[in-house]
Amino acid sequence: MPMNSRSRRTLLVIVVVAMVVTMAFIFGNSLQGSEASWKTSNAVANFLAPVLHGVHDLALKAGVPASLSYEAFVRKFAHFVEYGLLGFECYAVTVLVVGRVASPYVWADLFIVLALAVADEFVQGLAARSSLVSDVVIDFAGACAGMVVAFIVATLLTKARPRKRDARPEARL
Repeated sequence: MPMNSRSRRTLLVIVVVAMVVTMAFIFGNSLQGSEASWKTSNAVANFLAPVLHGVHDLALKAGVPASLSYEAFVRKFAHFVEYGLLGFECYAVTVLVVGRVASPYVWADLFIVLALAVADEFVQGLAARSSLVSDVVIDFAGACAGMVVAFIVATLLTKARPRKRDARPEARL
């Protein structure tokens, strides 16, 4: 069923609110001191250990340096996932505003998530934590992955929606 403008606006508001919540979560974690941040990461690592140990092992087999501890891996993976969600949301906003899945405005989305990743690292520096260029790369890669997933989802939803046929006889020629 095609989306009317009211349901599109409602969905847009929901996605924008989700995007703001995601950004608040990311920047809130960046404002934590290093000790509090490590405690949070370790709690998440312990909770997700059954899944993340397997992912960590796969990453080591794929060539991730063995010097990357499990806890550090969890932190990097969390950055990737958080920014993946942000990239998904950012692309979804663009699709809802522009009304097309393939849009030239994807460059604006890429710039926005890259600027947010840089700002996130800057904020970590203010909180007396290390800020690394490699973290910006991980964040940006996660955002790009999220945008690709959003593109695939939007494309599948668009293809699944029945199209209105033009009833005019001359339009069928």
